This record gives sequence, structure tokens and C-alpha cells, in this order.
Amino acid sequence: MSNQSYHSHSSKFRKTVAKCKKVSQKFANIPSVTPQRFYGSVLFTRLCVIAISMERLLPTKITDHWDYASVASLTRNILECYLIFFYFCIDSVSYTEWECRYNIFNLHDCTRRKKLFESEILGDCDQDIQGFNKQISELKDRLINNEYFNNNLSDKQKKDYLKGNKHLLLSQDEVIEKMGLSLDNFRFSYIFLSNQIHTLPMNFYRMGEQIRGTGVHSDVEEDYTQMCVDITIKYLEKAINDMENLFG
Repeated sequence: MSNQSYHSHSSKFRKTVAKCKKVSQKFANIPSVTPQRFYGSVLFTRLCVIAISMERLLPTKITDHWDYASVASLTRNILECYLIFFYFCIDSVSYTEWECRYNIFNLHDCTRRKKLFESEILGDCDQDIQGFNKQISELKDRLINNEYFNNNLSDKQKKDYLKGNKHLLLSQDEVIEKMGLSLDNFRFSYIFLSNQIHTLPMNFYRMGEQIRGTGVHSDVEEDYTQMCVDITIKYLEKAINDMENLFG
């Protein structure tokens, strides 16, 4: 792949990030009359911050520091952030279903926080743990009294969600399909990115052979970086369009 091709794609990425900033500023200080708008502004800001960090990592010339694995990490962050952005803020559902999703998400979070604070490393956290137990009890009550939770889930599903084991009401595949995206393309991107950011065989077995992962330019390093750029552009453009519709 030619260096000119990489520069063309990275230039498009930078223009997309600049557009994200403008959209963020455009809808700043607008009252959030719905929870979708509130969390939409929060998560879109998060997307912008990650994209700006990625922009600063992108090499502009061959002699720069090349680290596609770090770029891949931020790319997967953007992909996951957009998924939650869509799930909470863009997907059109009834308010009772949205509340069900929200309480499931918070119960999972609260349960995980409690486990973290139970670690001996943090010392005496009894007061914090008592607070988490109170929140967990309140969140379970909200779910038990939620019409969507009661009428659309099996007893087995309800039991599992009430344990705080899952953070999404839908499977990841179901969310992707509701987003109107190709499941195969999403899975390819997700697996590719995951294998690059974790210390797995695909990440380091052929570093010497492919001349990648050493901080210097190579064809593979450039190709992988450009792949990350293209994936990121796709989700940022979707987020920009979604924000325009959410606040427009």
C-alpha cells in the first residue's frame, strides 16, 4: 500500500475528528430534556476525546513513531463506545424498556464495584460496601417492578439479570443488527482489534518477520494503522449523524 494512500485516509480521519468537535460544540449547553439526550452528549464527548487521542498517535511521516497496536486499542474503545451510545441514546424503544436497560446496566456496574471494594487491597471499605448493597437492593426492586422486565423476559433471564451478571438487555449481536450493520464486518473488526491490543499470538508471533510492533514504519504497520483509521471513521460518521438527529 502506498504512503500516499495512508495519508489520504488519515487526512479524512482528521477532517472527521474536526467535524466531531464542531458537532459537540454545536449542541453544547442545550438542556437535556430526555435521558437519551443527556447520555448522548456524555457518550459523544467520550467518542470525541478518544478520537482526539487517536489523532495524536497517528504518524504523519515514515520517520515518526509507528504503533498500530495502540491505535487499535483506541479504535476498539470507539467501537464499543458507539455501541453503548446507540443502545442507550439512539435505538427507539419504549420508556419502560429504556428504564429496564438502564437499571440492568447500573445493577451490573454496582455489583462489580462492590466486588472491587471487597478486595483486601483497598482496606476497610465496610461503609462503601453497605452503600453498594443498598443501591443493589434498590435497583433490583426497580427491575422487579418494571413492566418490560416482567412481561418480556423468561424466569431464567430475570434471575440472571438480578444477579448483575449481564450489562446489556440485548446480546451484542442483536444491538449490531439493530444498528443496521453487517454482523460479519463487525465481528471481523472486533476480533482483529482484540487480537492486536492483547498479548496474544497474533499480536507478537510474527513481529520480526513482518517488521511490526517495533515503533518503526513497515508496510504491515502502515496497513494495520490505516485499517484502524477506516474503522474509526465509519463509527464517528455514524455518531455525527445520530447526534444531528438526536438534537436536531
